[in-house]
Amino acid sequence: MKEIKIKSRIKIKKETPKGETSPWFKPAGIAVGVLIFLAGMMTFSAGVSAAPGEKAHQDFVTGFIVLGGAVGIIAAALGWFDPAPPQAAVKARLFYGVAAAACAGMAVFIRRYGMHQIGGFDHSALVDAGWRLFNGQKAYVDFPCTLPVAFILGAKFAFQWFGVYWRSFVVITAVFSMVSFGWSLYLLVALFGRHWPTLLWAIALQAISLMLASYWWYNPITAVTAVLYFLSAVYWLHRPGARGAMVSYGVALLAVVTMKPNVAGPVVLFVSIILVLSPRHRWKTLLISAGALAAFLIFLWINQLSFTGMLKGFMSVAERGVTFKQFLQDLSPVARRAAIGAAAIVVLPLAAAIFQGRRALLSRRPLMALVALAVGLYGFINNGEQKLIDMPLVLFGAILLVAELRWTTIPESGPVFSLPTAWNRYLTWVCVVLAAGGIAQGIGRDRIKAIGMPLFFEYDDSKHVLDSGFFQGLHCGDVFFEVNRELLEVVRRESSSTLWFGPRIQWAYAAYGKPSPRGQPIWWHPGVSFALADEDTYFNRLLESRTDALVFLKNDVAYYAQEKVQRLTQTYSVDQSFPMLTILRRRK
Repeated sequence: MKEIKIKSRIKIKKETPKGETSPWFKPAGIAVGVLIFLAGMMTFSAGVSAAPGEKAHQDFVTGFIVLGGAVGIIAAALGWFDPAPPQAAVKARLFYGVAAAACAGMAVFIRRYGMHQIGGFDHSALVDAGWRLFNGQKAYVDFPCTLPVAFILGAKFAFQWFGVYWRSFVVITAVFSMVSFGWSLYLLVALFGRHWPTLLWAIALQAISLMLASYWWYNPITAVTAVLYFLSAVYWLHRPGARGAMVSYGVALLAVVTMKPNVAGPVVLFVSIILVLSPRHRWKTLLISAGALAAFLIFLWINQLSFTGMLKGFMSVAERGVTFKQFLQDLSPVARRAAIGAAAIVVLPLAAAIFQGRRALLSRRPLMALVALAVGLYGFINNGEQKLIDMPLVLFGAILLVAELRWTTIPESGPVFSLPTAWNRYLTWVCVVLAAGGIAQGIGRDRIKAIGMPLFFEYDDSKHVLDSGFFQGLHCGDVFFEVNRELLEVVRRESSSTLWFGPRIQWAYAAYGKPSPRGQPIWWHPGVSFALADEDTYFNRLLESRTDALVFLKNDVAYYAQEKVQRLTQTYSVDQSFPMLTILRRRK
């Protein structure tokens, strides 16, 4: 029989299987990445080679971020950011070996760059809070306090554990970073599996918070702890029978209630409501919450802190928490544009994810992620902070929102989620870009630049390394070196006098072993460090204390009304003999 051949005119269109890379993606991605890398290298090199100054600083930070973005594009093109099934997980020994090396690297980074530069105003609050508690003063009794519990006790513990030095705040931050990195990696592996993007996400969390600051401060530790609480809650929500998930949630709940209330309060409230609405979590949530509250009260009692005093302290400045005056405050125009850009690359693409998963919005599953996003954006706008430090809850809220909307079936065992390939690539690239920004700003000391200009921050801090005293090992510029020298001379001359240190130098009590004044705020900032209504009370106490000498930076009376300055000069004679200081001595 003769074979009959039939020619078909139907053209079959070849489609790229779902999850695989399109043929053009790899070469195009590499080409674009290389071009961006070259542009970033030019900018970065210009910043490194130029004389210290604003232009060199901006070129360094911008170039570093562009290089991070370029490396991320190339890595995505090579498939390094693609999700993999659970059976293709990275070998545990390799994965956790790399994670341990990264953890050690973070600690070394914080230890190194935390010893560069000082910002007088914020650092005075940190140092004097720890010094007062270290010497037996009680918050809310001996001095007004509006700072988070974890922050002031962390400062006290730093002195107790590592000595009365500035570096103690750096060391405790490095320890906190290592612990929180390991904890976040455990949660992310449970949620998304043991893959390289998961590790990069955990690194990004540290880079944009604790590494950026590299010293003990309440906004970075609050941001990280809020993410740990959020991830623990999501893990427990989807694995109600997992003991590790429940323990992680309980410990994270106890930790987060010690943090800054404008972020910790809303996230705990709304996440707890979501868990209580789940029949499988309702009673356990109530029991864990009651246990965490009891443990928190015991913790306060052990450390001689009053729960009602804490609440009164927070409420006395609560108006600050509902205003947006601090948004982008103290940031340069370039830093403001960068902050808006960072938020935009995380939040704006979520419109596509919401459209793709719009049916899932009707369920309760995305609610936790939406809460994290909303609270994170509130903190981003409300906090007077480097904006990358306010991004962690926004970033991880976005990652989990995409996961909840695009991953329709939750398996009973193994990782909870697996992101679609395109989203996994994009969100991991975002993490790389933000991490590069955090590392660059940490090296450039942008957190201190925002609070230290034009006083203690200097672009060139290689001129001096203090070899003794409280700031031993600190790299600083000419201004801080001279201020420290003059303060030492004042303390030597006034060895038998009672001293009071003014704005931006309240750290001097700890630095020179002087007692902090009881009945006075840690630092002078009406409406922030104490209730605005108590301004006259504390000022009158200062006059009534008959302190022998008041020490200010040269003519620096920040946040003191002119009428109060006049009252000071009526009671004290003015000594301007020091180049960097103004001394007020009580008239005989």
